[in-house]
Amino acid sequence: MYGRFALGLRTFLANPPKPAAARAEVEKNLHDREKNFLRIAQHGIYDNPVSPYQKLLRNAGIEFGDLVRMTEADGLEQTLRSLRSNGIYVSFEEFKGRTPIVRGSFTLNVSDRDFDNPQLKSYYEGQTSGSTGAGTRVAMDLDHMTAMLNQCMVYMEVVAGVDAPVAVWFPLLPASSGLMSILMIRSLGLKTEKWFTPVTSAKMTIPFKYRMATEYARGMARLFGVPVPAPEPVSIADAGKVALWAHQQIGKSGACMVVSYVSLGVRVSAAAQEMGLDLTGCLFVGAGEPPTPAKVRAIRKCGARWMSSYGFTEGGLVGLSCRNPASENDLHLFRDAWGVIQSPVQVPGSNLVVDAFCFTALLASAPKIMLNVELDDYGILDQRDCGCPMQLAGFPDHIRDIFSFRKLTGEGMTLVGSTMLRIMEEVLPSKFGGDALDYQLVEEEDDSGFTRLTFVVSPKVGDIDERALIETVLDEVSRDSPGADLARAVWRDAGTLRVRREDPTWSTLGKLLSLRPAKRNAGIVFDEKGEKGEV
Repeated sequence: MYGRFALGLRTFLANPPKPAAARAEVEKNLHDREKNFLRIAQHGIYDNPVSPYQKLLRNAGIEFGDLVRMTEADGLEQTLRSLRSNGIYVSFEEFKGRTPIVRGSFTLNVSDRDFDNPQLKSYYEGQTSGSTGAGTRVAMDLDHMTAMLNQCMVYMEVVAGVDAPVAVWFPLLPASSGLMSILMIRSLGLKTEKWFTPVTSAKMTIPFKYRMATEYARGMARLFGVPVPAPEPVSIADAGKVALWAHQQIGKSGACMVVSYVSLGVRVSAAAQEMGLDLTGCLFVGAGEPPTPAKVRAIRKCGARWMSSYGFTEGGLVGLSCRNPASENDLHLFRDAWGVIQSPVQVPGSNLVVDAFCFTALLASAPKIMLNVELDDYGILDQRDCGCPMQLAGFPDHIRDIFSFRKLTGEGMTLVGSTMLRIMEEVLPSKFGGDALDYQLVEEEDDSGFTRLTFVVSPKVGDIDERALIETVLDEVSRDSPGADLARAVWRDAGTLRVRREDPTWSTLGKLLSLRPAKRNAGIVFDEKGEKGEV
């Protein structure tokens, strides 16, 4: 695996896409969207005996010839809507292999590996954060990273003002965000000055294989004349070090970029203000969690600018900021790589129905085969005359005001229901008393824009050691994988988890929503009469 990685890395780093070639490749993929979709369907689904989609399609009586006729007659998005109405979709928990696929009388047991792209060459592997359950291994292919580089190159070509010294503040492997960001930014020709890592060896033990993989990648890059900065431990409490770096770079070059989780950007801005540092000229590029209005306001207080990005490990980059945005989280959808539709989904435990995104991957290099995959995200998908250069470059679709209806996020680390429900319904009652109805986990945003995950515990439980409860949760989260151990270290350092004694809140339907995401002020919902509206 490392040998294949070494062979590919030299080309990847030494021969980044030229603007003209990147533009030509992106334009080709925009023109061939339907053709690319059918190619993946043929080789990744119908020719793949382990593909869950093959079984779903054939259960619905849809063979490859039918799919070709539907696509040619109706176009890609309408075909995806027709498939969705016939039960051809995969929920987040199904995609992770945690629950079987059930469509009427049809039941199919799946694992996350069943969705792997069978044509993919796995140069190296990273993990999602793992706090969503057992860490899902995701192949990160250099060919797919090259495809994302093409998109970024087009973005840089048409959107000025992103060429500046760069610092990345992301964790080491097994979290893939740090190494992948460093390699891509360096390949774009940007000056990658620093790789700060918020999780130090004092906070968690990083397994030997991941430390070696990181150093191997750095060594290979250095051998090929493309130096990658050494990871420099900077804890969340020391955000002032990142602020000082940004201030110094602005003094030297007039500008800089800090690429990190949104909450870490808030911490850098707050530290800069405490230190009396003006960060006018700094561009924060945020990822990993929703950039709420409060968070973006907090980042801009130090004089910095803001830019959104949206993507996920299993599929790659979905979109980048519009230059004339309708909101803080308004991005141009990379429709060369994605087919996206929306479908009404009821939020568990409530009468609220949201317009959830369903993602279909269109590039053969994508790590996972994705056909109408729900990632528990919702928001607004539309087209408007924004006047941004990206619109003229062939990307008229906007995806904006993106939030999750079932995932909770703190400091870029994501929680999903399955693991936390076990802790809330089994572990905490067993250790601290009460029952599953006495505990609730609520996502909240404090006055500074930081996301807090608050454990609401009913007073009926009696006296409890709040610190012991938080430590119990952190220990349970870390049992699943090294990626989950990373989440534990980040949350402990940031003080993300806290306890409040009051009765849990029940829905109007008389249900207890054990995991309660923050109230959002944007998105598409449906009222009791089924009327669609934007709030």
